[in-house]
Parts: sequence; structure tokens; C-alpha cells
Amino acid sequence: MQKKIKISIEPIGKRVLLEGPTNGLDAILEAGIDIKSVCAGKGTCGKCRIIIRDKDRKPPNSQESKILGKDEIDHGVRLACQQIFDRDLSIYIPASSLSEEQKLQVKGVEKEFDVDPPVKKYHLKLKRASLDDLVSDLKRIKDGLRSEHGLSIDGMDLETLKIMPDVIRKNAWDITLAVRDKEIINI
Repeated sequence: MQKKIKISIEPIGKRVLLEGPTNGLDAILEAGIDIKSVCAGKGTCGKCRIIIRDKDRKPPNSQESKILGKDEIDHGVRLACQQIFDRDLSIYIPASSLSEEQKLQVKGVEKEFDVDPPVKKYHLKLKRASLDDLVSDLKRIKDGLRSEHGLSIDGMDLETLKIMPDVIRKNAWDITLAVRDKEIINI
């Protein structure tokens, strides 16, 4: 009678006896442990990471070398789907490799609330400046905000003030302003 292969799986605390050499992913799944494997065992997704705790672990295969970093390999990280459990082993399955049951919220309490963000945007279509109409750009903006949105502005951020003339003209006098506490902070 052939000796069974004993696999200790932590942190779950499960021991599995295998009849013979078995693919690591298959052995873990057959033990009833839900481990992630998006690629169905092809070794391309890297989700079925396990840590082989034994010091005499086998070197990684070429697929594992592509997916895992050198530091991971040095610390015993391998892909379960690329391992053959052919001797007694102690493995650790990180939480990131374990599948989680999907949780859906089906009940809740609906509450109404007013949304009042500190910064609000306002759209303006300004009247074009001309030699007959010499009102400053800032005054045009203040007047437009007051007449169209009922908003009184106290000032404008210095950086916004610097770019204001170019932005107004590049956008053909059709602008959007960001206002916080009666101050224009962006255009």
C-alpha cells in the first residue's frame, strides 16, 4: 500500500491526505477550500498564490517566474495551479487568494438629505467686449452671476484672475465658474 501525501493548509487548519501526486489547485479545491483562480489553472492570472512553508521547496517554473516577483519567490510564494503536491507539505493560503462570498444589501433605510457642496459651478454666456462697451471682464462676470444666478461675488482667486482674460476669449465668452464662499476659485 502506497503512503498517502499529507498537506497541512493554514490558516484554515485543514489537513488533506492525497492518494498520489496531485495538482495543487485541484487538491485545494477538492478539500473544499475556495481559492481564486480566474484563469482556471493556466497560471496566467496569479490569483491562486500560496506560500510553501517547507524549506526544501522546489524552484519556481517559468510561468511562476513571469507572474511572481523575486522577493515573493524567495519567501516561498508559488501559484497553486503550477505546483504538484508530491510530498508532505505545509502551505499557507493568504486571505487575498481566498474567494469571498458575495454579499448583497437587500434592506436598508432610505433617508433624504440636502446636498450642499462647498464649491458650486455656474455657467455664463458673457456679452462680448467692444470699443463701445469698455466694462472689465471681472465686472461682466459679477454682473452675469448676479443677474442670471442671484449670486453676489466678493472676489476672485489670484491665479484664476491671471488666466481669466485668456480663458474667456478662448471659449468665445461662454464660461463656467467654480465659486466657493462668494469667491471665484476657477474658470
